[in-house]
Amino acid sequence: MASFAHSDHSPSQLIFQFLGTSASMVRYTSILSVVALSDIQPTHTHTTQTHTTQTLSGFTHSTYHKKSQKQPNRINVMALGDWGAPLDVANLVEAQKSVATIMGLWAKSKGAFHVLDLGDSLYYQGTRPLNVDYRMKDSFVGPYKELHAQQVHWSGVYGNHDVGQGAPLCISIDNEENSNNPTRIVCNTPAEVVAALQDLIEGQRIYHTYNELWHEKKNFYTETFTTDDLVVDLYYVDMNSIMSMGKSGICCQCELPEGNVWRYCQSETKDPCAAKPDVVKACVDLLDEWEQKSYAMVKEIACASKAHHKVLVSHYSVLLHMDEPFMRSRWLKLLKNCGITLSISGHTHAMAEHVYDDISFLTSGNGGGLAIQLVPEPIVGRTVWKHDKPQSFGFLALSFTKTEITAEFVVVDADSKEGYEVIRTVTIPRTAHDAPFSSKNASNLQFS
Repeated sequence: MASFAHSDHSPSQLIFQFLGTSASMVRYTSILSVVALSDIQPTHTHTTQTHTTQTLSGFTHSTYHKKSQKQPNRINVMALGDWGAPLDVANLVEAQKSVATIMGLWAKSKGAFHVLDLGDSLYYQGTRPLNVDYRMKDSFVGPYKELHAQQVHWSGVYGNHDVGQGAPLCISIDNEENSNNPTRIVCNTPAEVVAALQDLIEGQRIYHTYNELWHEKKNFYTETFTTDDLVVDLYYVDMNSIMSMGKSGICCQCELPEGNVWRYCQSETKDPCAAKPDVVKACVDLLDEWEQKSYAMVKEIACASKAHHKVLVSHYSVLLHMDEPFMRSRWLKLLKNCGITLSISGHTHAMAEHVYDDISFLTSGNGGGLAIQLVPEPIVGRTVWKHDKPQSFGFLALSFTKTEITAEFVVVDADSKEGYEVIRTVTIPRTAHDAPFSSKNASNLQFS
């Protein structure tokens, strides 16, 4: 029996008790072959699914049960970043659909029952409650129909574009319900900018009321996947407070000029593109709050968890994008001390594997939403592999067992467009934790 649990952060009240196992840390890689549409045969079937939701001690707990065949003690999911293409850019819309097609094939073949959305889900500037149903029909319901038919669920994080990067954050009163591009105007007061950011969060959050396959997206929350006695914890966090393309690109409310050349203010208060200093500060303060609460959640819950695997889910990579030394060092120390061995992210529109201190950082940001980018060198750590070939779009497949995580980078077969190619496989054995952290120990750890 497989189950899924979803909870908001409530650190003083949330307790998990899981079984653990251990293995030595070794990493394996391989290159696999192209798989065509005609080769797809289901190897795993789900026969039943039930869903219950209840509120316990102030947080929402959702449980999804699937009865599986042929693959006991294995959890298969997919991760997808930077995927919601601008609806007026035809080649990107087609790229997104191509990735959606191979995800449907993969789910059918491998029994993947969940998508981890790595953010930048709706280009260019996200959506709001008034427009979300209209936008998601074009960007979610239509492209991923094969996944929806298989009852594949989605959970995710917010990227910089989901919270309005590259444009004024407020909306003119002339916006219409069936508009994917309402008129944007500069927020002129701190209250206006805070309300605008919260409205952008609310847009994707409430979509679960239209479509039960879309789990309620929030700035920071946890999920647990289980099957038989295998347990996987996932920690969804908000890192939009980083300077580069985070708060600089969001809080300055900069326009996107001709040639798609981004402009940024140089700091919170110096040379803003449009916003007033007090408006910029209010925006920055809110983004910082989301990041700090995300950090506190991971510290409280991950360090106390005895799950077989612990995964950080974020839009940004700590190694590639977090250029503030203090923020980067405290997150890296947190991941290490709490036994998180895998961090997955998007933002860079390509695929990559980086390693730091026996923690794997995997990038999957080529979901079809925007053009492929070159993978930068990490600020710390090392590059193991990267794939930034133009027009090579795809997703990351993750398979969990008690002793290891298998990550497969899957791209659209460029020749047929009807199949996929696994271009790299990485095996990450579970790190041994002879004495798992308790809640008491977690509260005493020093991370600064």
